[in-house]
Amino acid sequence: MVIGTKGEILSTGFRTKLEELFGGNRIVDFSAAMEMVRMVKTAEKIRRLKRATEIIVKFHAAFRAASISMLGQGADGVIFINVGCGSKTSYAAHAPSTTGQTISHGYFFKVDMGALCHGYGADFVRSYFVGTASERHHEIWKRMNEVQMEFQEVWKK
Repeated sequence: MVIGTKGEILSTGFRTKLEELFGGNRIVDFSAAMEMVRMVKTAEKIRRLKRATEIIVKFHAAFRAASISMLGQGADGVIFINVGCGSKTSYAAHAPSTTGQTISHGYFFKVDMGALCHGYGADFVRSYFVGTASERHHEIWKRMNEVQMEFQEVWKK
C-alpha cells in the first residue's frame, strides 16, 4: 500500500509514528497533488472565500485604525498589537496563542497593545468575550477586575 501525506510539513515524530503504524508500506509526499486538488473551487467555495476575505480585510482595517488612533493621541509609535485566542491562553497577557482554535460565539480572546511616547513604552492586555457571556463568565470577569484593582492599590503604596 502507498500512503500519501503532506510530507514536507510532517514532524519527525509524526512521520515515525506513521511508519510504525503502516510498517511495510510506502509513505510518500503527496503535497503537490493535494495542492492541485485544492485549486479547483466550486462557485459556492469561491463565494465563501470571498466573504471570509471581506471579513478579515475589515478586521485588519480596525487594527490599522487603532494604530492611527494611538499615533493621533500622541504616541510616537505602536510597539505591537498582539491578538491571541484559545481557552488556555486568552486570560494571560504574554501567553503564546494556541493554534487550531477558531474564535466563535462563547469564546474569549485577548488583545495586547503597546505604544511608545517620548521614549517610554506602555502596554496592556484585555480579554474579550464573543457573543453573550454566561453567568460564570461574568463571575470570572468580575474577579479579574477585583484582582486588578487590588494590584493597583498595592502599587500606589
